[in-house]
Amino acid sequence: MASARWALLVVVLAALGCESPVDTDPLSHLPRGAAQLEALCARAGDNAITSALCAGETPSVTSLVELQSLLGLAFDENGRPDFALTANSSSLVARQVSAINPRAVLMNVPEDREDQSFIALAYTRGDQLVEIAVTPPTGETAFYLLRYERGCDDDGTPCSLQQRLLPETESGWTDWSIYDDSDLGNSVFDCLQCHQPGGPGTPRIYRMQELQNPWTHWMGSLSRGGRTLLLDYRAAHGVDETYAGIPGGLMQNANPIVLENFVKRTNGDSESEEPNAFPSQAIEDEVRANNPAQPEDNATPGRSATWNDLYQRAVVGEALPPPYHDIKITDPQKLETMTRAYVDAVAGTLSGNFPDIRKVFRDDALADLSLRPRAGLDGRGILVHMCAQCHNPRLDQSLTRARFDATDLDRQSREEKDAAIARLRLTDDDRFRMPPHFFRDLSDDEIEASVQELQR
Repeated sequence: MASARWALLVVVLAALGCESPVDTDPLSHLPRGAAQLEALCARAGDNAITSALCAGETPSVTSLVELQSLLGLAFDENGRPDFALTANSSSLVARQVSAINPRAVLMNVPEDREDQSFIALAYTRGDQLVEIAVTPPTGETAFYLLRYERGCDDDGTPCSLQQRLLPETESGWTDWSIYDDSDLGNSVFDCLQCHQPGGPGTPRIYRMQELQNPWTHWMGSLSRGGRTLLLDYRAAHGVDETYAGIPGGLMQNANPIVLENFVKRTNGDSESEEPNAFPSQAIEDEVRANNPAQPEDNATPGRSATWNDLYQRAVVGEALPPPYHDIKITDPQKLETMTRAYVDAVAGTLSGNFPDIRKVFRDDALADLSLRPRAGLDGRGILVHMCAQCHNPRLDQSLTRARFDATDLDRQSREEKDAAIARLRLTDDDRFRMPPHFFRDLSDDEIEASVQELQR
Protein backbone atom coordinates (compact mmCIF):
# COMPACT_ATOMS: atom_id res chain seq x y z
CA MET A 1 0.00 0.00 0.00
CA ALA A 2 1.17 3.52 -0.73
CA SER A 3 1.33 4.77 2.85
CA ALA A 4 3.32 1.75 4.00
CA ARG A 5 5.76 2.02 1.10
CA TRP A 6 6.36 5.68 1.93
CA ALA A 7 6.95 4.88 5.59
CA LEU A 8 9.44 2.16 4.60
CA LEU A 9 11.27 4.56 2.29
CA VAL A 10 11.63 7.09 5.11
CA VAL A 11 13.01 4.43 7.46
CA VAL A 12 15.49 3.07 4.88
CA LEU A 13 16.82 6.49 3.94
CA ALA A 14 17.19 7.43 7.59
CA ALA A 15 19.17 4.23 8.23
CA LEU A 16 21.48 5.12 5.35
CA GLY A 17 22.01 8.59 6.76
CA CYS A 18 20.20 10.18 3.83
CA GLU A 19 17.58 12.87 3.89
CA SER A 20 14.22 11.71 2.60
CA PRO A 21 12.97 13.38 -0.59
CA VAL A 22 10.64 16.26 0.13
CA ASP A 23 7.73 16.67 -2.25
CA THR A 24 6.00 19.93 -1.37
CA ASP A 25 3.26 19.86 -4.03
CA PRO A 26 -0.03 18.28 -2.89
CA LEU A 27 -0.94 17.57 -6.52
CA SER A 28 2.42 16.36 -7.81
CA HIS A 29 1.01 12.89 -8.44
CA LEU A 30 -1.38 14.27 -11.09
CA PRO A 31 -0.75 15.63 -14.60
CA ARG A 32 -0.68 19.37 -15.20
CA GLY A 33 -1.86 21.81 -17.84
CA ALA A 34 -2.91 20.44 -21.22
CA ALA A 35 -2.22 16.83 -20.25
CA GLN A 36 -4.55 17.07 -17.26
CA LEU A 37 -7.26 18.79 -19.30
CA GLU A 38 -7.05 16.08 -21.94
CA ALA A 39 -7.45 13.38 -19.30
CA LEU A 40 -10.38 15.17 -17.68
CA CYS A 41 -12.18 15.81 -20.98
CA ALA A 42 -11.74 12.19 -22.06
CA ARG A 43 -13.78 10.92 -19.13
CA ALA A 44 -15.82 13.93 -18.01
CA GLY A 45 -19.58 14.05 -17.93
CA ASP A 46 -21.65 16.64 -19.73
CA ASN A 47 -22.07 19.85 -17.76
CA ALA A 48 -21.42 23.59 -18.02
CA ILE A 49 -17.77 23.22 -16.96
CA THR A 50 -16.86 20.54 -19.48
CA SER A 51 -18.80 22.39 -22.19
CA ALA A 52 -16.73 25.49 -21.52
CA LEU A 53 -13.34 23.78 -21.31
CA CYS A 54 -13.56 20.67 -23.46
CA ALA A 55 -15.42 21.79 -26.59
CA GLY A 56 -13.04 22.70 -29.42
CA GLU A 57 -9.70 24.36 -28.82
CA THR A 58 -8.43 24.82 -25.28
CA PRO A 59 -9.67 28.24 -24.17
CA SER A 60 -7.23 30.96 -23.22
CA VAL A 61 -7.51 31.70 -19.52
CA THR A 62 -4.96 34.26 -18.37
CA SER A 63 -6.90 35.82 -15.50
CA LEU A 64 -9.65 35.21 -13.00
CA VAL A 65 -11.95 37.55 -14.93
CA GLU A 66 -11.38 35.53 -18.13
CA LEU A 67 -12.26 32.34 -16.27
CA GLN A 68 -15.38 33.93 -14.84
CA SER A 69 -16.38 35.17 -18.29
CA LEU A 70 -15.90 31.69 -19.74
CA LEU A 71 -18.24 30.29 -17.09
CA GLY A 72 -20.83 33.07 -17.34
CA LEU A 73 -19.87 34.58 -13.99
CA ALA A 74 -18.25 37.85 -15.06
CA PHE A 75 -19.26 41.39 -14.20
CA ASP A 76 -19.71 42.74 -17.71
CA GLU A 77 -22.28 44.01 -20.21
CA ASN A 78 -23.83 40.54 -20.37
CA GLY A 79 -24.86 40.51 -16.74
CA ARG A 80 -23.78 40.39 -13.14
CA PRO A 81 -23.58 37.26 -11.00
CA ASP A 82 -24.80 37.11 -7.43
CA PHE A 83 -22.01 37.00 -4.88
CA ALA A 84 -21.26 36.66 -1.17
CA LEU A 85 -18.11 37.21 0.90
CA THR A 86 -17.08 35.47 4.10
CA ALA A 87 -14.40 36.34 6.65
CA ASN A 88 -14.22 32.83 8.16
CA SER A 89 -14.31 29.52 6.35
CA SER A 90 -14.20 25.80 7.12
CA SER A 91 -13.27 25.01 3.51
CA LEU A 92 -9.95 23.83 2.08
CA VAL A 93 -8.72 27.45 2.31
CA ALA A 94 -9.74 27.86 5.96
CA ARG A 95 -6.28 29.09 6.96
CA GLN A 96 -6.33 31.79 4.32
CA VAL A 97 -9.66 33.48 5.02
CA SER A 98 -10.32 36.59 7.11
CA ALA A 99 -11.81 40.05 6.61
CA ILE A 100 -8.53 41.23 5.06
CA ASN A 101 -8.42 38.24 2.66
CA PRO A 102 -12.03 37.07 2.27
CA ARG A 103 -13.46 34.11 0.44
CA ALA A 104 -15.70 35.23 -2.43
CA VAL A 105 -18.45 32.99 -3.80
CA LEU A 106 -19.99 33.91 -7.15
CA MET A 107 -23.02 32.06 -8.45
CA ASN A 108 -25.63 31.87 -11.19
CA VAL A 109 -28.90 29.95 -11.20
CA PRO A 110 -30.88 28.49 -14.12
CA GLU A 111 -32.98 31.64 -14.62
CA ASP A 112 -29.73 33.42 -15.48
CA ARG A 113 -28.24 30.68 -17.63
CA GLU A 114 -29.31 29.30 -20.98
CA ASP A 115 -27.89 25.88 -20.11
CA GLN A 116 -30.17 25.63 -17.04
CA SER A 117 -27.27 24.83 -14.72
CA PHE A 118 -26.51 25.94 -11.20
CA ILE A 119 -22.90 27.06 -11.11
CA ALA A 120 -20.72 28.52 -8.36
CA LEU A 121 -17.11 29.70 -8.14
CA ALA A 122 -15.19 30.33 -4.91
CA TYR A 123 -11.91 32.23 -4.70
CA THR A 124 -9.48 33.41 -2.03
CA ARG A 125 -6.11 34.96 -2.76
CA GLY A 126 -3.00 33.12 -1.66
CA ASP A 127 -2.60 29.60 -3.00
CA GLN A 128 -3.54 30.21 -6.64
CA LEU A 129 -6.61 27.99 -6.44
CA VAL A 130 -10.15 28.44 -7.75
CA GLU A 131 -12.97 26.16 -6.63
CA ILE A 132 -15.85 25.53 -9.04
CA ALA A 133 -19.04 23.51 -8.74
CA VAL A 134 -21.85 22.81 -11.17
CA THR A 135 -25.23 21.12 -10.93
CA PRO A 136 -26.56 20.30 -14.41
CA PRO A 137 -30.29 20.04 -15.21
CA THR A 138 -29.96 16.27 -14.91
CA GLY A 139 -27.16 14.31 -13.33
CA GLU A 140 -24.86 14.68 -10.37
CA THR A 141 -23.27 17.81 -8.94
CA ALA A 142 -19.58 17.94 -9.86
CA PHE A 143 -16.77 19.75 -8.04
CA TYR A 144 -13.56 21.08 -9.59
CA LEU A 145 -10.34 22.71 -8.48
CA LEU A 146 -8.42 24.93 -10.89
CA ARG A 147 -4.82 25.78 -10.06
CA TYR A 148 -3.20 28.58 -11.99
CA GLU A 149 0.43 29.52 -12.53
CA ARG A 150 2.05 32.87 -13.20
CA GLY A 151 5.39 33.86 -14.65
CA CYS A 152 6.89 34.15 -11.18
CA ASP A 153 6.63 30.39 -10.62
CA ASP A 154 7.88 29.20 -14.01
CA ASP A 155 11.16 28.02 -12.50
CA GLY A 156 9.36 25.75 -10.04
CA THR A 157 9.70 28.01 -7.00
CA PRO A 158 6.53 29.52 -5.54
CA CYS A 159 5.56 33.09 -6.27
CA SER A 160 6.32 35.46 -3.41
CA LEU A 161 3.72 36.39 -0.82
CA GLN A 162 3.32 39.77 -2.45
CA GLN A 163 2.76 38.19 -5.86
CA ARG A 164 0.14 35.83 -4.43
CA LEU A 165 -1.77 38.18 -2.13
CA LEU A 166 -1.93 41.50 -3.99
CA PRO A 167 -4.36 42.22 -6.86
CA GLU A 168 -1.79 41.16 -9.45
CA THR A 169 -2.41 37.49 -8.60
CA GLU A 170 -5.75 37.62 -10.37
CA SER A 171 -4.15 38.19 -13.79
CA GLY A 172 -1.00 37.32 -15.73
CA TRP A 173 -1.68 33.59 -15.60
CA THR A 174 0.72 31.60 -17.77
CA ASP A 175 -0.86 28.15 -17.36
CA TRP A 176 -3.64 26.38 -15.49
CA SER A 177 -4.68 22.88 -14.54
CA ILE A 178 -8.17 21.75 -13.65
CA TYR A 179 -9.03 18.67 -11.57
CA ASP A 180 -12.40 17.10 -10.83
CA ASP A 181 -13.52 15.44 -7.63
CA SER A 182 -12.40 12.01 -8.84
CA ASP A 183 -8.87 13.34 -9.48
CA LEU A 184 -8.74 14.89 -6.03
CA GLY A 185 -10.04 11.94 -4.03
CA ASN A 186 -6.61 10.78 -2.91
CA SER A 187 -5.26 14.24 -2.12
CA VAL A 188 -5.56 16.74 0.70
CA PHE A 189 -7.91 18.70 -1.58
CA ASP A 190 -10.56 15.99 -1.68
CA CYS A 191 -13.86 17.81 -2.35
CA LEU A 192 -16.20 15.05 -1.30
CA GLN A 193 -15.07 14.72 2.31
CA CYS A 194 -17.07 17.93 2.85
CA HIS A 195 -19.50 17.92 -0.07
CA GLN A 196 -20.55 14.29 0.25
CA PRO A 197 -20.29 13.91 4.02
CA GLY A 198 -22.34 10.72 4.12
CA GLY A 199 -19.94 8.95 1.77
CA PRO A 200 -20.44 7.25 -1.60
CA GLY A 201 -24.04 6.81 -2.68
CA THR A 202 -25.29 9.71 -0.54
CA PRO A 203 -26.23 13.20 -1.81
CA ARG A 204 -23.56 15.63 -2.90
CA ILE A 205 -24.34 18.99 -1.32
CA TYR A 206 -23.25 22.61 -1.38
CA ARG A 207 -22.11 23.81 2.05
CA MET A 208 -23.04 26.94 3.98
CA GLN A 209 -22.95 26.24 7.68
CA GLU A 210 -24.18 29.74 8.57
CA LEU A 211 -27.44 29.26 6.74
CA GLN A 212 -29.51 31.51 8.98
CA ASN A 213 -29.90 35.26 9.48
CA PRO A 214 -27.65 37.06 10.52
CA TRP A 215 -25.12 34.78 8.74
CA THR A 216 -22.40 35.50 11.31
CA HIS A 217 -19.20 35.68 9.23
CA TRP A 218 -20.70 36.77 5.92
CA MET A 219 -19.84 40.34 4.99
CA GLY A 220 -22.23 43.02 3.76
CA SER A 221 -24.75 45.63 4.81
CA LEU A 222 -27.53 43.33 6.03
CA SER A 223 -26.29 42.74 9.59
CA ARG A 224 -24.27 44.46 12.26
CA GLY A 225 -21.59 41.80 12.01
CA GLY A 226 -21.53 41.96 8.23
CA ARG A 227 -21.04 45.72 8.31
CA THR A 228 -18.27 45.41 10.91
CA LEU A 229 -16.37 42.90 8.79
CA LEU A 230 -16.84 44.99 5.66
CA LEU A 231 -15.25 47.95 7.45
CA ASP A 232 -12.19 45.81 8.24
CA TYR A 233 -12.03 44.80 4.59
CA ARG A 234 -12.35 48.41 3.39
CA ALA A 235 -9.53 49.53 5.69
CA ALA A 236 -7.14 47.42 3.61
CA HIS A 237 -8.69 47.38 0.15
CA GLY A 238 -10.42 50.76 -0.04
CA VAL A 239 -13.51 51.30 -2.15
CA ASP A 240 -12.08 50.92 -5.65
CA GLU A 241 -9.99 47.74 -5.62
CA THR A 242 -11.33 44.80 -7.59
CA TYR A 243 -11.26 41.62 -5.51
CA ALA A 244 -12.01 38.16 -6.88
CA GLY A 245 -13.13 39.82 -10.08
CA ILE A 246 -15.75 41.87 -8.20
CA PRO A 247 -15.52 45.62 -8.89
CA GLY A 248 -14.74 47.58 -5.75
CA GLY A 249 -17.83 49.74 -6.07
CA LEU A 250 -20.04 46.65 -5.77
CA MET A 251 -18.50 45.10 -2.67
CA GLN A 252 -21.14 46.59 -0.38
CA ASN A 253 -23.69 44.53 -2.34
CA ALA A 254 -22.25 41.25 -1.04
CA ASN A 255 -25.32 39.31 0.03
CA PRO A 256 -25.43 36.07 2.04
CA ILE A 257 -29.13 35.68 1.26
CA VAL A 258 -28.38 34.81 -2.36
CA LEU A 259 -25.99 32.07 -1.28
CA GLU A 260 -28.47 30.80 1.31
CA ASN A 261 -31.12 30.54 -1.41
CA PHE A 262 -28.67 28.92 -3.82
CA VAL A 263 -27.69 26.28 -1.27
CA LYS A 264 -31.26 25.56 -0.25
CA ARG A 265 -32.40 25.17 -3.86
CA THR A 266 -29.59 22.85 -4.81
CA ASN A 267 -29.85 20.87 -1.57
CA GLY A 268 -33.62 20.56 -1.54
CA ASP A 269 -34.75 23.66 0.39
CA SER A 270 -34.10 21.97 3.71
CA GLU A 271 -31.79 23.33 6.38
CA SER A 272 -31.44 19.79 7.67
CA GLU A 273 -29.33 19.10 4.57
CA GLU A 274 -26.52 21.19 6.15
CA PRO A 275 -24.71 18.98 8.70
CA ASN A 276 -23.63 20.77 11.87
CA ALA A 277 -25.51 23.94 10.85
CA PHE A 278 -24.46 27.10 12.68
CA PRO A 279 -27.45 28.88 14.33
CA SER A 280 -26.11 32.39 13.93
CA GLN A 281 -28.61 34.39 15.99
CA ALA A 282 -28.44 32.12 19.04
CA ILE A 283 -24.63 32.07 19.03
CA GLU A 284 -24.31 35.83 18.47
CA ASP A 285 -26.76 36.55 21.31
CA GLU A 286 -24.79 34.33 23.69
CA VAL A 287 -21.46 35.86 22.68
CA ARG A 288 -22.76 39.40 23.10
CA ALA A 289 -24.25 38.55 26.49
CA ASN A 290 -20.72 37.67 27.65
CA ASN A 291 -19.12 40.69 25.97
CA PRO A 292 -21.50 43.53 25.02
CA ALA A 293 -18.67 45.21 23.06
CA GLN A 294 -18.87 42.48 20.41
CA PRO A 295 -18.54 42.46 17.46
CA GLU A 296 -16.71 45.75 17.02
CA ASP A 297 -14.36 45.03 19.94
CA ASN A 298 -13.31 41.39 20.19
CA ALA A 299 -10.39 41.92 22.58
CA THR A 300 -12.25 39.65 24.98
CA PRO A 301 -13.56 36.53 23.22
CA GLY A 302 -17.20 35.65 23.68
CA ARG A 303 -18.64 32.39 24.95
CA SER A 304 -21.54 30.36 23.62
CA ALA A 305 -22.99 27.11 24.94
CA THR A 306 -24.70 26.54 21.60
CA TRP A 307 -21.39 26.83 19.78
CA ASN A 308 -19.70 24.52 22.29
CA ASP A 309 -22.08 21.73 21.28
CA LEU A 310 -21.17 22.16 17.60
CA TYR A 311 -17.47 22.27 18.40
CA GLN A 312 -17.66 19.11 20.49
CA ARG A 313 -19.05 17.22 17.49
CA ALA A 314 -15.96 18.23 15.51
CA VAL A 315 -13.61 17.30 18.38
CA VAL A 316 -14.98 13.74 18.48
CA GLY A 317 -14.89 13.39 14.69
CA GLU A 318 -18.62 13.51 14.01
CA ALA A 319 -18.83 16.67 11.91
CA LEU A 320 -17.02 19.39 10.00
CA PRO A 321 -15.55 22.02 12.36
CA PRO A 322 -17.92 24.95 12.90
CA PRO A 323 -16.94 28.55 12.17
CA TYR A 324 -15.64 30.60 15.10
CA HIS A 325 -18.06 31.70 17.82
CA ASP A 326 -17.17 35.42 17.54
CA ILE A 327 -17.89 37.46 14.42
CA LYS A 328 -14.23 38.51 14.20
CA ILE A 329 -11.56 35.83 14.17
CA THR A 330 -8.77 38.40 13.95
CA ASP A 331 -6.36 39.70 16.56
CA PRO A 332 -6.77 43.52 16.65
CA GLN A 333 -3.03 44.26 16.64
CA LYS A 334 -2.22 41.72 13.94
CA LEU A 335 -5.04 43.03 11.78
CA GLU A 336 -3.84 46.62 12.15
CA THR A 337 -0.27 45.66 11.25
CA MET A 338 -1.24 43.58 8.22
CA THR A 339 -3.71 46.20 7.00
CA ARG A 340 -0.98 48.84 7.06
CA ALA A 341 1.42 46.53 5.21
CA TYR A 342 -1.17 45.73 2.55
CA VAL A 343 -2.02 49.40 1.96
CA ASP A 344 1.65 50.33 1.70
CA ALA A 345 2.41 47.42 -0.66
CA VAL A 346 -0.42 48.35 -3.02
CA ALA A 347 0.76 51.97 -2.97
CA GLY A 348 4.37 50.91 -3.59
CA THR A 349 5.59 52.49 -0.36
CA LEU A 350 6.22 49.39 1.74
CA SER A 351 9.61 49.32 3.41
CA GLY A 352 10.96 45.87 4.09
CA ASN A 353 9.48 42.51 3.14
CA PHE A 354 5.80 41.96 2.57
CA PRO A 355 4.39 39.88 5.45
CA ASP A 356 1.89 37.04 5.20
CA ILE A 357 -1.28 39.08 5.68
CA ARG A 358 -3.27 35.88 6.20
CA LYS A 359 -1.69 35.46 9.64
CA VAL A 360 -4.17 37.63 11.49
CA PHE A 361 -6.02 35.04 13.56
CA ARG A 362 -6.14 35.34 17.32
CA ASP A 363 -3.68 32.86 18.82
CA ASP A 364 -6.33 31.62 21.22
CA ALA A 365 -8.75 31.07 18.32
CA LEU A 366 -6.65 28.47 16.52
CA ALA A 367 -7.95 25.55 18.56
CA ASP A 368 -11.52 26.85 18.35
CA LEU A 369 -11.08 26.96 14.56
CA SER A 370 -9.82 23.35 14.69
CA LEU A 371 -6.54 24.45 13.15
CA ARG A 372 -4.96 23.12 16.33
CA PRO A 373 -6.31 20.46 18.70
CA ARG A 374 -8.48 21.42 21.63
CA ALA A 375 -6.42 22.01 24.76
CA GLY A 376 -6.16 19.11 27.19
CA LEU A 377 -6.69 16.25 24.73
CA ASP A 378 -4.64 13.09 25.10
CA GLY A 379 -2.93 11.46 22.12
CA ARG A 380 -6.06 9.63 21.04
CA GLY A 381 -8.17 12.75 21.31
CA ILE A 382 -5.65 14.75 19.27
CA LEU A 383 -5.68 12.18 16.48
CA VAL A 384 -9.47 12.16 16.34
CA HIS A 385 -9.84 15.96 16.39
CA MET A 386 -7.09 16.59 13.85
CA CYS A 387 -7.49 13.58 11.55
CA ALA A 388 -11.05 12.23 11.57
CA GLN A 389 -12.36 14.71 9.01
CA CYS A 390 -10.23 12.97 6.37
CA HIS A 391 -9.83 9.51 7.94
CA ASN A 392 -13.22 8.07 8.90
CA PRO A 393 -15.47 5.10 7.98
CA ARG A 394 -17.75 7.25 5.80
CA LEU A 395 -15.05 7.66 3.15
CA ASP A 396 -14.95 6.00 -0.21
CA GLN A 397 -13.20 2.81 0.92
CA SER A 398 -11.27 2.57 -2.35
CA LEU A 399 -9.16 5.57 -1.30
CA THR A 400 -5.83 4.68 0.24
CA ARG A 401 -6.35 7.03 3.16
CA ALA A 402 -9.50 5.08 4.10
CA ARG A 403 -7.16 2.34 5.37
CA PHE A 404 -6.48 4.51 8.39
CA ASP A 405 -9.55 5.31 10.51
CA ALA A 406 -8.82 7.89 13.20
CA THR A 407 -12.15 7.17 14.86
CA ASP A 408 -11.28 3.52 15.53
CA LEU A 409 -7.59 3.36 16.42
CA ASP A 410 -7.87 0.02 18.20
CA ARG A 411 -8.65 -1.76 14.93
CA GLN A 412 -5.79 -0.25 12.94
CA SER A 413 -3.02 -2.59 11.86
CA ARG A 414 0.53 -2.17 13.10
CA GLU A 415 1.56 -1.36 9.54
CA GLU A 416 -0.95 1.51 9.24
CA LYS A 417 -0.04 2.89 12.65
CA ASP A 418 3.65 2.87 11.76
CA ALA A 419 2.88 4.64 8.50
CA ALA A 420 0.91 7.28 10.43
CA ILE A 421 3.83 7.76 12.83
CA ALA A 422 6.22 8.28 9.91
CA ARG A 423 3.85 10.83 8.39
CA LEU A 424 3.48 12.73 11.68
CA ARG A 425 7.26 13.14 11.87
CA LEU A 426 7.73 14.62 8.40
CA THR A 427 8.49 18.31 7.93
CA ASP A 428 5.66 20.81 7.54
CA ASP A 429 6.35 21.39 3.85
CA ASP A 430 6.25 17.70 2.89
CA ARG A 431 3.01 16.81 1.08
CA PHE A 432 2.94 13.47 2.89
CA ARG A 433 3.00 15.10 6.32
CA MET A 434 0.00 14.34 8.50
CA PRO A 435 -2.00 16.21 9.43
CA PRO A 436 -1.36 18.41 6.38
CA HIS A 437 0.15 21.75 7.38
CA PHE A 438 -2.24 23.21 4.82
CA PHE A 439 -5.05 22.50 7.31
CA ARG A 440 -3.72 21.67 10.78
CA ASP A 441 -0.78 22.26 13.12
CA LEU A 442 0.58 20.18 15.98
CA SER A 443 3.19 21.16 18.53
CA ASP A 444 6.13 18.85 19.19
CA ASP A 445 4.45 17.69 22.39
CA GLU A 446 1.19 16.98 20.57
CA ILE A 447 3.04 15.00 17.91
CA GLU A 448 4.77 12.98 20.60
CA ALA A 449 1.49 12.29 22.40
CA SER A 450 -0.03 11.14 19.10
CA VAL A 451 2.96 8.92 18.35
CA GLN A 452 2.80 7.33 21.79
CA GLU A 453 -0.86 6.52 21.24
CA LEU A 454 -0.08 4.93 17.87
CA GLN A 455 2.79 2.90 19.32
CA ARG A 456 0.46 1.00 21.64
